[in-house]
Parts: sequence; structure tokens; C-alpha cells
Amino acid sequence: MLVTRMIRKLPEIPIFMPCRFARRRLPPEYNKQYLEKINTEALDKYRKSDFVPYPALKSKKLWEIQPMEPKEETKRLYQELIPHNIDPRYRDRLRERLERREMMLRRRNLDIPEFYVGSVVAVKTADKFAPNQSHRFMGICIERFNEGLWTRFTLRNVVEKTAVEIQYELYNPTIQSIEVLLLEKRLDHNLLYLRDAPLEESRFPFDMSRIPYDPSDPVPINDKKVCFYINIISFVQ
Repeated sequence: MLVTRMIRKLPEIPIFMPCRFARRRLPPEYNKQYLEKINTEALDKYRKSDFVPYPALKSKKLWEIQPMEPKEETKRLYQELIPHNIDPRYRDRLRERLERREMMLRRRNLDIPEFYVGSVVAVKTADKFAPNQSHRFMGICIERFNEGLWTRFTLRNVVEKTAVEIQYELYNPTIQSIEVLLLEKRLDHNLLYLRDAPLEESRFPFDMSRIPYDPSDPVPINDKKVCFYINIISFVQ
């Protein structure tokens, strides 16, 4: 069966039909749509009024106020809660507020202890394929990166003469417990060079008992130097 369609005469003036993907997210400056500037007199009047949330704004300008430094106790216990000095154009107050709220809610159910790169940590995670529905791995923390809700750390140990590394998300809901067996620091920012070092530098017994530590004492710093074996025969060849 043939279907015919009547073709009407096209109008002389072209008609532009809106396309679904025709719009582009352009900045307002492109369309000459500038935001209204704040009147300086109104700003000074507001600064001298009693409704200013920060009293320092009455005598100083916003860019002259130095940000408050967090306490040492906050830096020590909540390292990932402190925002990093990144470009303010890529920061979002609402996103950071929701992330911090999620982090504090997670800390109600999980005790996240203090540990650094170089500490020996044991992590127990939920695993439905394990016999006891959980898996425990311990090793030395060789890396800790990212910040906020996306903080991650890597543990390294030797299992049957093979180096094994597992990377965890600090606020992963599958983590059941985090235990610090040996609390100490290293002089380096990360210990990724242990991948090229002998296996003895990364081997820790899985039945290692926890070494007690007094929270009032400063964190011990391990200035150990790792020795590397150089294969002289490969250089000669």
C-alpha cells in the first residue's frame, strides 16, 4: 500500500525550528548579560551595621581577614576534614557541606583511628565470598592521598613470597573495623619505592600484636633508610 503525502508550498521567510541539542551553556558575558554591581556605599553601610556575621568585617575588608587556622588536635584526628588549598573556582560550599556531613555520620558507626604513611594498619572488610563473611588484611601504609570523602590509603604486605597491595577508601561502608597495630611516621610523603626494595622491607606477620601507644605522646618518626640491591651483572651486560 502506497502512502502519499501532500507537499505544501514553502514560505518565503525561513522558519527556524528549535532543536533539542541546539542550546549551549554559554557564560552570561557572551550574551552581554552582566550581573549588577554592588553599590560601595551600601556595602560600607552594611559592614558598619550590627547584622554583620563576622565582627572583623567592620574594621577590615573580606580579603584582608586571615583565615582561622585549625587546632593541632583537629589536624591530627581529622586530617581529611581540612580542605586543601585549591582554586576557589572549583569549590562548592554545598558539596563540601554534604560530604562533611556524610563523613561525620560514617564516623558514628566506624571508629577511624589516627594513622600515617609508615604505620602498620589492619583493615577488616565485609566479603560475602569469605568463609566468615569478612576479610582481614594488614600491612604497612605506603600511600594516603585525596581528601574529604574520597580519601584513600594503600596497604602493602608479603603473602607467600609475593608482594600484595590493597587500596581502600577510608569511608567505604563495607569496612567493618580499622586497627592500628604500630603507629609511626616516615620522613617520606609516600613509600612507593618499597615496590623496588627487597621484600623484607614490606613483610609483617599477620598475627602481629598491637603495640600500645599513649595518645598524649608525640607520634614517633621512623627515619629508617631502605637499602636497595643493585644487580651489577645487568649493568655489565
